[in-house]
Amino acid sequence: MLCVVGFLLLLGCGWQDASAQEAPDAKEVLVIHSYHSGLKWTDDIHNAINQQFSISKTPVHLQVEYLDAKRYGIKAFAEQTARLLELKLAIRSYDLVLVSDDHAFQFVRNHRNGLFANIPIVFCGVNQFRPAMIEGLTAITGVEESPGFAETIELAMRLHAGTTEIVVINRTRHLTGEITKRVLDEVVSRFNSRVRFRFWSDLPWGELQNRLTELNPGQLVLLTDVIEDEDLGVLSFEESCQRIRQFCSVPLYGVWDFFLGQGIVGGKLLSGSDQGRLAAELAQRILNGESADAIPIVDQDIGKFRFDDKELRRFSIRHSALPAGSQIIKRDLPVYAIPKAKFLKVLFLLAGLALGGLFLLKNVYSRYRAEKALRETEAHFRGYFDLNLVGMITMSASGKWLEVNDRFCEMIKYSREELQRKSWIDVTHPDDLTESYEKFEALCAGEIDRFTQDKRYVCKDGALIHVELSTRALRQPDGRINRLVSIVQDITKRKAAEADLRLDEARLEALVALNQMGESSVEDIIDFIVSSVISLTKSKIGYLAFVNEAAGTLIKHGWTRGALQECTMEKSSAGYSIEKAGLWAEVVRHKKPIIINNYAYPQLVKKGIPEGHTSIERFMGVPLLDQDKVVAIIGVGNKAGKYDDADVRQLNLLGQGLVRLLESKRAEQGLLESQQKYKRLFRQFQALLDGIPDAIFLLTPDMNIVWGNEGAARHLGVHVKALPGESCCSLWTGQAETCPDCPVARCFESGKAEEQPLAYPDGKIWGVKAFPLKNAMGEVENVIKMAVDITEKVKLRDEAERSARLASLGELAAGVAHEINNPNGVLLLNSKILADFFTEALPELSNFLQKQGIESLAGLDASEMDTEIPQMLTDMQDSSKRINGIVKDLKRFVQSESTPFFSPVDLNEVVEMAVRLTGSTLKKFAPGFEVCHGADLPRVKGIFQQLEQVTINLVVNACQSFGDKKGNIFVSTYFDEALRSCILEVRDEGKGIDPKVLPHIAEPFFTTKRQNGGTGLGLSVSARIVREHGGKLDFFSLPGQGTTVRLALPALDEGEVL
Repeated sequence: MLCVVGFLLLLGCGWQDASAQEAPDAKEVLVIHSYHSGLKWTDDIHNAINQQFSISKTPVHLQVEYLDAKRYGIKAFAEQTARLLELKLAIRSYDLVLVSDDHAFQFVRNHRNGLFANIPIVFCGVNQFRPAMIEGLTAITGVEESPGFAETIELAMRLHAGTTEIVVINRTRHLTGEITKRVLDEVVSRFNSRVRFRFWSDLPWGELQNRLTELNPGQLVLLTDVIEDEDLGVLSFEESCQRIRQFCSVPLYGVWDFFLGQGIVGGKLLSGSDQGRLAAELAQRILNGESADAIPIVDQDIGKFRFDDKELRRFSIRHSALPAGSQIIKRDLPVYAIPKAKFLKVLFLLAGLALGGLFLLKNVYSRYRAEKALRETEAHFRGYFDLNLVGMITMSASGKWLEVNDRFCEMIKYSREELQRKSWIDVTHPDDLTESYEKFEALCAGEIDRFTQDKRYVCKDGALIHVELSTRALRQPDGRINRLVSIVQDITKRKAAEADLRLDEARLEALVALNQMGESSVEDIIDFIVSSVISLTKSKIGYLAFVNEAAGTLIKHGWTRGALQECTMEKSSAGYSIEKAGLWAEVVRHKKPIIINNYAYPQLVKKGIPEGHTSIERFMGVPLLDQDKVVAIIGVGNKAGKYDDADVRQLNLLGQGLVRLLESKRAEQGLLESQQKYKRLFRQFQALLDGIPDAIFLLTPDMNIVWGNEGAARHLGVHVKALPGESCCSLWTGQAETCPDCPVARCFESGKAEEQPLAYPDGKIWGVKAFPLKNAMGEVENVIKMAVDITEKVKLRDEAERSARLASLGELAAGVAHEINNPNGVLLLNSKILADFFTEALPELSNFLQKQGIESLAGLDASEMDTEIPQMLTDMQDSSKRINGIVKDLKRFVQSESTPFFSPVDLNEVVEMAVRLTGSTLKKFAPGFEVCHGADLPRVKGIFQQLEQVTINLVVNACQSFGDKKGNIFVSTYFDEALRSCILEVRDEGKGIDPKVLPHIAEPFFTTKRQNGGTGLGLSVSARIVREHGGKLDFFSLPGQGTTVRLALPALDEGEVL
C-alpha cells in the first residue's frame, strides 16, 4: 500500500493531464478562436469545450490558437496572422479541428484543401450560416449562432409601449460585424411599418457618448457589439455595456448573455457556454468514430429569455409581463420578520444538534475517508500501471525489477520473466552507466528523492532506444527505501528529430558561412566546401573537381589531408581525362548523383583503383550543374553508415552555393572590369563635356541638378562640385519658382525636345534647349539642359534690324519729303500770286463794300481788310517756306552719302539743324529750352550728318531724363583755347544718372529704358562717331541734380585745307 501512496506522490496532481497528453492514443484537437483570451464570449466557449472534454472517456490533447480579430480587425493584421498560423500548423497533424465564430470558420474553409485536408471540422458561433458556405466541402458540421433579434425587438416594443425609434449600436469593420448587419437589415424590414430604426455604426466613444446623452423617452437602444475608445482601443463586452449604461437614460437591450448584468434589461440571449458545449459534444461523437457528414448542423433556437432584475425595477417592468420561463438575475429574495428571542432559540438548538452530529460522525467519517482514499489510490495506481500509456517500473533498493508493465516490455523487447533475471544495469548502455549509477546511489543514500535522466537502453535484439527516465523513491517512516517507482517514456524519435535538427542547423551554418566567403580566395572556398561535406556526411575522405566538358577533362582540387597522407601512389597531375576515368567521370557522363555503399561489390562503372590509392569502402559523387552543364563534381567516401538521399541533398546545397559564389565572383570581376571601363569612359566624357563652353545640366523632374559641366559652373560662378542637388531655378534666377515658358518644364510634360530664348535679370539672354531622357516605359526621368549665352548674338541681330528699319525710315522720309514738297511748292506759288492780286484789288474792294454798305465779309471787318488779308497771305508764305526748310533738313539728315568724307563743319549750324528736327520734342518736355551759340566759333573737321545725329541723340536723351515731368534744357557751344577744341554742352535738370550705371552708359546695348523700347545703341553709336572724329564725349551727373554731356571736337586751324 505504501508503494501506491508513493507512486501517487510521484505522479502529483498533474499526472493525469500529462499522461493524457503523452498517451499515444490521445486525440489531437486543434481549437481556433476568432477572438482573444479574456473576452467573455470566447472564454465561455473555451471553458465549455474544456469541461465537456474533461468528462470524455477519449483522451484529448488540445492546442489552442487565437486570431484576435476583435481588437485587430484590419485586413493586413488578419493576413499576417493567417500566414503565421499557416507556418505554425504546417508541421503538426490533427484528428479534429474545432473553431469558434466567423473569422476562424472562414480561415479553416480557406485552408480546407491544404492545412486541414481530410480533417473533420466542427464550428460554433457562426452567424447566418448557410449550406452554401460548405458546398463542395466534406466532413464539416457544427452549431449555428442565431441571435434572437426579432424576438428581443418584439418583446421590447411590448414592454415599452409608445416606442417610436430603436437605435442600434454596432460595428461593421470586421467579418462578424458585417454578417450581423446583414441579419439586422433583414429583421428590421419586418418592423419598418411599426417603428423607426437608426444605426450608429463604428462610432468612436467620444461621439457615441454625446449622442447617448441626447436620447429621449420613446427611444430604445439595441447593443450588438463592443465599442472603441480613441485612447484605449477596443473595449471588452462588459466595459462597453457599462459605459453605454452610464450615459444612456433609455432602456438598453441585447441578444448575447455577456451583456447581462452589465446594464442591459435583457432579451433572448445566446450563451457562449451553450455554443461551446454543443460543439464539443459533436466533436466527441466524431472522435468516437461517427462520420462528420452524418451529423446534421445544429440550427435550433438555443437562446433563452433572461433579464436583469435591477434594470426591470429601474424601468418599472413587472415580472408577470415577461415570457414564461424567463430567467431573472440579481433577484432579491423575500425577507420575513421573525422575533429575536425565537430566532436565537432556534439558532442555539440547531448549533447543538450540529455539534453533536459532528462529534458522532467524526470517527466514522475519518475511517471511511481513509479506507476510501486507500482504495481509490490503489485503483488509480493499478489503472495507470495497466493503462500502458508509458513504461512503468517498480524496483527494489538493490536494483532488481519488482514489477514492469506491458509497455516497458514492448520498448526493450524483453518479457517479464526475462527481466526478472536481470537488473537495470544489464540493459543500460555502457556509456550511460556512470551517470545512472551516480544518481541511483544518491537516491539510495537519501541525498535526493527523485531524478530524471535521458539515457539509452539496449534492447534484446541489440537495437538502442532513447528514453526519459523519471524515478522516485518511496520511503518507509525510518527513511529506508521501500521501493523505487519509475516512469519510462520512449524518446527515440524525439532524439532522432533533434539529431536531424542539429544536422539541419549545421547545414544552415555551413551555407551561411559559405555565403559570407565572398571576399575569400577560391582555394579557401574549396577547402571549406570539402571539409564541410565531409563533416556533414560523416565521411572520411572527400574531394572537389572542376569539369571542362569541352576539353573532356576534370581537375581535382581539395583532397582531404588524411587521404593525401594515406595515398602512396606516384604523384601525378591533378588533371584527368573524362573518357578514361571510371567512377569519378560517371557522374559527369550521366549528370546525376551516384551512390555505391559497397565498393567491394562488382560495379560496371569501376575501372579499378591505382596502386597506392587510398582504400574506398563507400562512395558518393554529385554533379554540380550550371544551365544543364556539369561544371564541377563533389565526391565523398568511407562513411561509417550508408549514403542516402539526405547526403545527396546536402552536397547539392553546398555545391550549388559554391556555383553561385563562383559565378558571383566572376560577375564581380566582370563588374569590376566594367566599372574601370566605365570610369575611363566617364573621365573622357567628362573631359569632353567640360571642354564645351556652354552650360550643360542633367535635371530631375523637381528641377534639381544631378550633374553639370565646367561651363555651367563658370557661367553661374560656383564650383562644379557644388552643382549637384542645387535648384536650377534658384541658381539662374534666384527664385524657387520655375521660369515662365521654361523649356525644361515643357520637355518633362511633352516628352519632346524644347527650345526657348530666356532673358534674365542680369541682362543676359540665354538660348536654352532641353532634351528628354526616357526609361523603358517611355516616361521622362531626366532632362538634359543646354544653355548658350546669345546676348551678343541677339543684340547684333537687333542692331541689324534697327539699321534696316532706319534705312527703311530714311527711304520713307525721302518719299514723304518729296510728296510734301510738291503741294507745298504749289501753295507757295499760289500764295504769291494771291498776294499780288490783293495788293491791286484791295482799294477797289474797299470802295465797293462802302458803296454797297457791307460792313463785314467772310467774318472780316470791312474796315480791317486792308491790313488783315495782306498779313494772312504773308503768314501763308512764311509757313510754306518753313515747311520747305523742314523738308530740306529732313532729307539732308536721312540722306546717306555713298562715300562720306570729312569737310569743315560749323558746329553752330549742326546745333540749329538738330534743334529744328527735335522742336516738337523740346516743346513737349522742355518749355524753358535755351540755346547759346558761341561767337566766332572755328570750324571742325567732320561729317555733318553724323555730328547732327550725335547732337539729336544728346538732346532727345536730355528730354527723356524728365520722365513724365517737364524741365529746362540748356545747349551751348564755345571754343576751348587750352584744348584747341570746339565744345558742345547739353545740360538738363532731369533725375540724373546712378553712379553705378554711369560708367556703362556708352557700352553697346546697355540701357535702363529697355521696358520703354530702349535698345542701348544710341549713346554707343554716338560715342563711336565721336571717336572716329577724334573727339571726346564726357558725362557728368549726380542723382537728382541733372546731367551734363560735353562733346569736344578738334578745331581746324586757320588756313588748314581738307
